[in-house]
Amino acid sequence: MTMTPAVSSLVRRVDDTLEQASARFPIYAEPAAGTWTWSDDGGWFGGFWPGLLWLSAAATQDAKYARAAAGAAARLRPRTNAPTVLRGFLYWYGAGLGFELGHASSDTADLATTAARSMAADFDPVAQLLPPGDEDASEYHWPRPGACIDGLPGTTPLLAFASSQIQDPVLRSMALAHARGHHAMCVREDGSVAQSATYDQDGNVTSQIPPSRKPRATPRPRPSLPPRWQSSPR
Repeated sequence: MTMTPAVSSLVRRVDDTLEQASARFPIYAEPAAGTWTWSDDGGWFGGFWPGLLWLSAAATQDAKYARAAAGAAARLRPRTNAPTVLRGFLYWYGAGLGFELGHASSDTADLATTAARSMAADFDPVAQLLPPGDEDASEYHWPRPGACIDGLPGTTPLLAFASSQIQDPVLRSMALAHARGHHAMCVREDGSVAQSATYDQDGNVTSQIPPSRKPRATPRPRPSLPPRWQSSPR
């Protein structure tokens, strides 16, 4: 496979990081020297490292990247039931993506599906989305109940992936509702996006919150949405 200069440069950086990783997750690098700060458990960002490894495997067809990605994904397993909506980052990029690219095993796909099913249990049928978890409320002061745009990427494809894996249409409907719900809650009339929002018992927006600022009161009904997700009998 012929790689562009940009992709080749990224893969070289992945190689450099992999040599230093020693079963750790890179958090961020000092810009000038490129020196990494590391995490042992991955925190909320741990899925991005195996995600880069899966992409490197796809770009190079070199199995060493897939092996390293599978090992990193497996180390995320203790977080499958963590009370955070950011599990979408962990298990879509860290596990589901690898299977979709054809480089991960069924065990890795099962990891993504297990996390998705755990997350689905927190779905709010009134707001039609997955709200921030207790960990998010404690660590980042995101509203619970509420909506946070950070919980949109990762979570939506993870739910859709799990739906296709276990043939559960409820999870796909939930993924669509999660995306639409965040649009209704967080996108302002001028097209800008609030990081988070609160809502009342009827699912109407009561405030929208920019990053690191106090809520801006914007009581208004939610826009009309397609029919709500409903749980199917099992």
